[in-house]
Amino acid sequence: MPGQEKTEEQLHFLKILIDAIPSPIYYKNLDWVFEGCNKAFADVFGLAKEDIIGKTSYDISPKELADSYYEMDMELFRRRIVQNFEGKLRYTDGIDHDVIFHKAPYEDIEGRLAGFVGVIIDVTEKKKIELQQILSQKLESIGQLAAGIAHEINTPMQYLGDNTRFLRDGFTDICKLIGAYRHLIASIEENIPAGPLASVRELEKQIDVGFLTAEIPQAIDQSLDGIARLSKLVLAMKDFSHSGAREKALADINRAIEVTATISKNEWKYVADLILDLQPDLPAVNCVIDEINQVVLNMIVNSAQAIAQACSDQGTDGDPGKGRITIKTRSNGDVAQIVISDTGIGIPQSIMHRIFDPFFTTKEVGKGTGQGLAITHDIIVNKHRGSIQVESEVGVGTTFTIQLPLDNSLNQEQ
Repeated sequence: MPGQEKTEEQLHFLKILIDAIPSPIYYKNLDWVFEGCNKAFADVFGLAKEDIIGKTSYDISPKELADSYYEMDMELFRRRIVQNFEGKLRYTDGIDHDVIFHKAPYEDIEGRLAGFVGVIIDVTEKKKIELQQILSQKLESIGQLAAGIAHEINTPMQYLGDNTRFLRDGFTDICKLIGAYRHLIASIEENIPAGPLASVRELEKQIDVGFLTAEIPQAIDQSLDGIARLSKLVLAMKDFSHSGAREKALADINRAIEVTATISKNEWKYVADLILDLQPDLPAVNCVIDEINQVVLNMIVNSAQAIAQACSDQGTDGDPGKGRITIKTRSNGDVAQIVISDTGIGIPQSIMHRIFDPFFTTKEVGKGTGQGLAITHDIIVNKHRGSIQVESEVGVGTTFTIQLPLDNSLNQEQ
């Protein structure tokens, strides 16, 4: 019959349409038995649709999960409500995905409750993006705070430096005057009464004029050196934490690396020597420089931790010495290269393919979030259309090669 053929054709099309939907869809009857599902739902469990229809959740899910599903579904049946709740669902890839379960009751053509339809929405990527945004906002807030502190420190550092230089120059002049006085006393010593001369000699002995004139200039020079280092660190903090434009602009990559190396010194100075080999005439790179600063910081911290782990693995027998972190920049055709090498523990080949995965980390609990390299990959590859490669040998070290395009036409694409 034409009408029946039309209905069958529509049902066939509806099945194709449901199978084409990427979100898992299923429906159960009042006995909690699957009556149908689409291909995406079957793929979640690594089964064929035929292996699911006629079964319950106890047949395809762990008992503890099936128990929780059952309790919620019975509540849905009793109250005829639509349910939306977040949860975890382990796919056949062995990874627990963040999902939203959407369940709604449905009625038959006579208006009687017949079962419910379920839709599973995978929000894993959305959660990752949200977490990255939260981390980015947190880093931005810290950066603004650091910039404010650096600004407040910079002013007293300037007059501390000026005053210390004044003391150095003034003490140099005083030492010259003391020398002239001592020479004068020596030349007229026979004509000076014994009492006052003895008092002067005793005072010289008590305050140890020779020691003071030798040591005070050294102390002042060391203070000036410390002030210079602190001033350099403060300026580096201001450069690093300055909230610049979020659009790409031509920037000095070498300067960014120098600044980041300075502010991260506490991360590496006890375990490694950091060597900079920066191409002097490296062309300016079209980038968001704040994000490149973050990338370099992530890489330096990772290298320092890998070297510290290598030293720890060697045990306490003997002094393992410091490791080495080397950062090179080179221009190579239409790209700028940043090559970061370390003498750390290296990365096993078995996990090399996962190092850029969000939340993947080999560190102990509390020692890392697994976000550093994931954020680095996102900034370089997705936001700057660059590339990042890694070469590593366990027990020898690791080298990351970052390439950023030098094509200024990227400005026109933003």
